[in-house]
Amino acid sequence: MANIPIILGSASPSVESFYNALSRRYKLLKLTQRPEIAELPLVRLVDLKEESAQAENLFFTHTLTSKVNQTLEKNQQVILYLNRRGFSPRIKCTDCGHTPLCPHCQLHLTYHRIGSKLMCHFCGYVNVNYNSCASCGGKNFLYIGTGTQKVEEQIAKLFPNAKIVRLDSDSAEKHSRSHIILSDFAAEKYNILLGTQMVTKGIDFPKVSLVGVLMADIGIDMPDFRASEKLFAKLIQVAGRSGRGIIPGEVIIQTFSPESDLIDDAARQDYDTFYNREIKSRRDLEYPPFSHLINFRFSGKKEEGVQKYSFLFKNRLAAGIKQGELKGNILGPAPCPLYHLRGVYRRHLFIKTNHVKRFVKYLAEWRVVEQNFGLPSQIRLIIDIDPYDMM
Repeated sequence: MANIPIILGSASPSVESFYNALSRRYKLLKLTQRPEIAELPLVRLVDLKEESAQAENLFFTHTLTSKVNQTLEKNQQVILYLNRRGFSPRIKCTDCGHTPLCPHCQLHLTYHRIGSKLMCHFCGYVNVNYNSCASCGGKNFLYIGTGTQKVEEQIAKLFPNAKIVRLDSDSAEKHSRSHIILSDFAAEKYNILLGTQMVTKGIDFPKVSLVGVLMADIGIDMPDFRASEKLFAKLIQVAGRSGRGIIPGEVIIQTFSPESDLIDDAARQDYDTFYNREIKSRRDLEYPPFSHLINFRFSGKKEEGVQKYSFLFKNRLAAGIKQGELKGNILGPAPCPLYHLRGVYRRHLFIKTNHVKRFVKYLAEWRVVEQNFGLPSQIRLIIDIDPYDMM
């Protein structure tokens, strides 16, 4: 629109961007070498089914523990990646079995050790000083699953001489705090950096010779056609943090799915193979870049109303498509994966089409004729063209 050149740079381009490059809509430039003499790190897959993590130290196999010890003995640095913050994704009372849910989202609350608080990572709800069960008053809890806070405690026990710092949205609520943590790690005040996806991009530490992916499978089964692309990008990016200087790098990826093509491609840092398989799947299913998606998301405080009006909207949309000679496939409406969020119920329907401009014009005209598309004020509708977030 501004008639200016734009450069898109990534070690793991989106499927749509790379398709545009191969189709010569974009000009493709490749960096085939790392800067100066740096070599790509050696990547090793560890099967969590074969080599179980130590019972008292979840996510730390003997292989990873040994490699971390060797790295620290060489006075080098380690980055450990787990894409799950907090202490535990769920907390359960062992006396009555109660598991606290967010009152606004009906999702399991994540337990944070600091402040003994329960948090909803979607709406921000916080319940502080949760030291007794809200149902029975019991004080005995089972902490299900692992987040970065729990791993931080485990690291301190496994590597008592290590200097550890954690980087996630809890430890770095303000951008300045994130900068301080990374600056201190660069100054070698710490030799282990543990974090979520905040540690995967844009950081360059020459003394980092080991990256450990504690659990590579998180996110692989999300109900999103881009789930594979997003996970592949995270693994590629975090692996690229190792061996960026003259010190050779190594990456340990722990996974329950070492046979997965996606995990194997990421371990070999083979973007082309991943892309060729992913683009075939997109073509077969007519997902972008072979179509455009329009996401209609309905929300309201009353579940029955959201369901009723989403189906009425679909029927009118189908009739309008037929009359307007528009082409597209309607999918849904169905409950959103995060169905009850921030106090409202949510449903969505999608249109797959190659006539997105016609649809936009049609929707704009419909909205002018009928305010809010004829929906009552208690029903909110968001229309997202080519959505990135499918949840």
